[in-house]
Amino acid sequence: MSDDKKIKYRFRKVTPIPKKHETISVAGAMQDFVKSLKKSHSYNQALIEKVWEAELGTPIASRTMSLKLRGKILYVRLSTPTLKNELTMARERIVRKLNRRLGAEVLTDIKFA
Repeated sequence: MSDDKKIKYRFRKVTPIPKKHETISVAGAMQDFVKSLKKSHSYNQALIEKVWEAELGTPIASRTMSLKLRGKILYVRLSTPTLKNELTMARERIVRKLNRRLGAEVLTDIKFA
């Protein structure tokens, strides 16, 4: 076979099939974003401060002096000892309410001071 009669093969470029776009919720996207920043602890602290008044009401929120999240334990400082006693008895219910509102198991226990 001579050089001018060589068969030239042409390969057709195969265009990839575009993937279907997956939809995710805004909350899911925010959680992924927070996890990527490795700042989920401070984000959870801010969320708990916002949710505290909505879940427990204005009278309890007005008597709350500080909220601090350390690990999965929330430390709450209250101004009245009688309120501290009442909330101590209902702390498991409060943990469930807050976790349900936050959408994840952020808290395991609450300590009142």
